Amino acid sequence: MPALARQELPRAGRIGGVEAYGRQAIVRMTGDSLFLSLFPAGRRVVRAARPRRFRGA
Repeated sequence: MPALARQELPRAGRIGGVEAYGRQAIVRMTGDSLFLSLFPAGRRVVRAARPRRFRGA
């Protein structure tokens, strides 16, 4: 089993939008965003991010 599959990662939320810019793309989901890039073998995730939550003083 691949190392990533063994991780207890939360499930992604619903897809809220997809934007493509040439060889780059962003998939926005509830609470997450994936940044993809196009390679000869197809699109690959190059970054994943969760929005930072504001912590008031």
